[in-house]
Amino acid sequence: MLFHLDDANQGPNAWPERFILVADELSATTLAELPQDRLVGVVVRDGAANSHAAIMVRALGIPTVMGADIQPSVLHRRTLIVDGYRGELLVDPEPVLLQEYQRLISEEIELSRLAEDDVNLPAQLKSGERIKVMLNAGLSPEHEEKLGSRIDGIGLYRTEIPFMLQSGFPSEEEQVAQYQGMLQMFNDKPVTLRTLDVGADKQLPYMPISEENPCLGWRGIRITLDQPEIFLIQVRAMLAC
Repeated sequence: MLFHLDDANQGPNAWPERFILVADELSATTLAELPQDRLVGVVVRDGAANSHAAIMVRALGIPTVMGADIQPSVLHRRTLIVDGYRGELLVDPEPVLLQEYQRLISEEIELSRLAEDDVNLPAQLKSGERIKVMLNAGLSPEHEEKLGSRIDGIGLYRTEIPFMLQSGFPSEEEQVAQYQGMLQMFNDKPVTLRTLDVGADKQLPYMPISEENPCLGWRGIRITLDQPEIFLIQVRAMLAC
């Protein structure tokens, strides 16, 4: 099922049980607000494969095609195949092609099931050298909590995600609660917190930034150096944990 994302405010009941999201653009903020247990595919017209949203949606294991040459409105209620491996969108495929992709999906599900048997084994080389497996976290707390026993810690916690879901800058107390929740979730394992990294394709709805070349402009540490109150509040919240 296809759901065409527009500028309307969508409540939780607006989303079908299973849907492919087709949109002109997709921000990390919008992605974080979607019901990820219902989202089975993503197609974006104006988007790059290395954008923040694309990286995040791939991390969720959702087939994605970015930069698709399509008009979202013409795909409503059409049968779609989103081939994330090839970066292809197939519209109204023939029955034989649909059956082939259904077979490939079944094979992938079986491979995932077989891999599940080994997921709790220690990560190590043939030489016996142990390798630490760290999680890139911040998007899906429920998913991250399930992985807690299988990983060695958090290699990067993206603190900008909670900022994106707020209507204004979170207070120091709100940030303390957020970071404490992450630290408690992983108990005695190492957690690396990254300070606020916004700008370019990661915009805060209450702090719009308009630049000709935002990827090389006012973003990340440049923003927090120019706005020290944002940086200091966040660092105090981290140290309080």
